[in-house]
Amino acid sequence: MNHTSMPLLVSLSRQFERLEPLKEKKNPLVAFMMGFAFGPFGTGIYLASWADFFFAFAILIALGIVIPGVGLLPGWLLSGAYATVRVITSNDKLDAFAQQRRTPLPTDDQPGPSEQPE
Repeated sequence: MNHTSMPLLVSLSRQFERLEPLKEKKNPLVAFMMGFAFGPFGTGIYLASWADFFFAFAILIALGIVIPGVGLLPGWLLSGAYATVRVITSNDKLDAFAQQRRTPLPTDDQPGPSEQPE
C-alpha cells in the first residue's frame, strides 16, 4: 500500500465513526453476502438505510469512472465489504450503548462519585 492511499483510508474510517448506528444489530456475514450478491441494492435493503445505499452506490460510480470499463465489477463487489464494515462498527456502537445503560446509577443510599462520605 502506498503512502497516498493512507489518508484516504483514515478519512474513510472517520466517516464510519460518524455514522449513526443501525436500529438493530445485524449479522456481518449476511451483510457481506447481500452486498456481494446484489451490490449497493442489497446493502441498502439489508441495512434498511438510504444513506448506506447511496454510499455504496457512490463507491460503485467512482470506481466506474476511475477504472473505465472494469471499475464497476470491483465497485459492485466492494459493496459487500462496505456492508460488513458498516455492520461491525454499528454493532460495536450498539454494544457500547447497551453497556452504558447497564451501568448502575447511584441511589440515595450510595454516595455518587462526586459526593464524599462523612
